[in-house]
Amino acid sequence: MTPLLLLASLAAPTPSGLHAPEPGDAPVVAKPADRLTAARLRSEMSALQVLCEAERGRRSGTRVRDVVDGKGHRLVLMVTRESGALEIVHTFEPGTASALYALILDAESRVRFLLVEPKDKSDRYEIDQILFQPDGMTAVRDHLFGTFVDCADGRLHDRRIVTVFGPSLRVLERSVEFPDDPPSAGSRLTEGCALEAAGPTYPDAASYLRAYHLEGAAREAGLRFERRSAGAQER
Repeated sequence: MTPLLLLASLAAPTPSGLHAPEPGDAPVVAKPADRLTAARLRSEMSALQVLCEAERGRRSGTRVRDVVDGKGHRLVLMVTRESGALEIVHTFEPGTASALYALILDAESRVRFLLVEPKDKSDRYEIDQILFQPDGMTAVRDHLFGTFVDCADGRLHDRRIVTVFGPSLRVLERSVEFPDDPPSAGSRLTEGCALEAAGPTYPDAASYLRAYHLEGAAREAGLRFERRSAGAQER
């Protein structure tokens, strides 16, 4: 697998005390409607991931276009430099950046997708990808964590957890994959670097942008997001 970048830890408390259940919690898919909703959200997430990767795969140094498809989606790239400065860039080659952020905005300039690729330690990596509903609420989180040489047994390990959420971060569906562990590998790793817990899942796009200090730059790039607080919707 191509080495990726490490996700910065999210240590801040979740707004309104909301947080996603731990990966070991049993998924809840109580109704056929939930399964249909989960399938629709997974499909939408996949489409935006493909869109983002298509732009990443363009010729080296090519400037990212403002509109990236026929539906009016725009891609906004930001990097945090090693100095700590946040900067809007126009290529997926961040150079000396310590973290890369990719936002996909819809035709109404609302954030629908956030990709976070921080750079930290050379022996591990982490990628977070989050789909948001049009009203800004968190819908799907695709979290990948891996190590190049795991601290427990010396093997490379990846763990991917995809969680689909309903209102108030109710889990509709969750899948856990270990892409680097073949079926014949026997018992899976139960401890070590590859099983470190992810940071908290935030309830909405505004909270994610705030956690990564992206709000100001995102607004400068034309982002409009809706935020709900104490049952009220804010703009």
